[in-house]
Amino acid sequence: MGSGRGRGAGPFRVLYHRRMRNFCCLFVVVILAAACAEPGGAQKPELRAGVSVEMAGTQHAVAMPEADGPDAVIVAVTQKGNVYLGITPRSPAQLTEELKKIFAGRSSKSVYVKADTRVGYASVARVLAATREAGVESAYLLTAQALPADTPSYALPKGLRVSASAAPASAIRASARGEAPGSVALSIEGSATTMAQLRADLAKAVQGQRGRGVSLSADGALSYGDVVRVADECVGAGVGVTLATPSR
Repeated sequence: MGSGRGRGAGPFRVLYHRRMRNFCCLFVVVILAAACAEPGGAQKPELRAGVSVEMAGTQHAVAMPEADGPDAVIVAVTQKGNVYLGITPRSPAQLTEELKKIFAGRSSKSVYVKADTRVGYASVARVLAATREAGVESAYLLTAQALPADTPSYALPKGLRVSASAAPASAIRASARGEAPGSVALSIEGSATTMAQLRADLAKAVQGQRGRGVSLSADGALSYGDVVRVADECVGAGVGVTLATPSR
């Protein structure tokens, strides 16, 4: 009788083990899928081919997830001043014509600029002038961020928004000039200021006039990183920035 119970339980035992095995496999799949997903359910986007540069660091940049989108237009400027549209080398004149073609029929015209912090600002200014001639409305300066050690392997790109259009007459006039290597001479409406005092002086110049921005004219001999630091301070003061660019 005892041996009969043992033989009868065999098929049930096999079925039990099969179900447990299937359950364990499903559990492993779920865990792996959760590990690959970003917090909040967002999936990590596919990596795009790009040009490697050392980006300038900022404190007031905002997240720009659209920069990783398939339709994002990215212009890179290397330390040597070489310009790339995506991964294709381009001169400023070629860049203007290609951007016109890309944005033909698009309602929104924005460019993400990924420039090396060490390149002379003159190289980036020429790119900004080319984008303006192509009818670009906004340029987003992609920047580097100081990330905590526990940050996921993928982090959203961040940057500063600057206007690519001509500054309005009401804009506050600011300038940045290079006095010595690593030194930036700043002025607002012709009055000298410092990086430490810049935000306070901008607040005085704005005087509660919401929407009033800054037209920043920068010396082409400055590094791009120096100019980004000044723009970052302006953004930190809550003031929009237009980077004045030379006509070509």
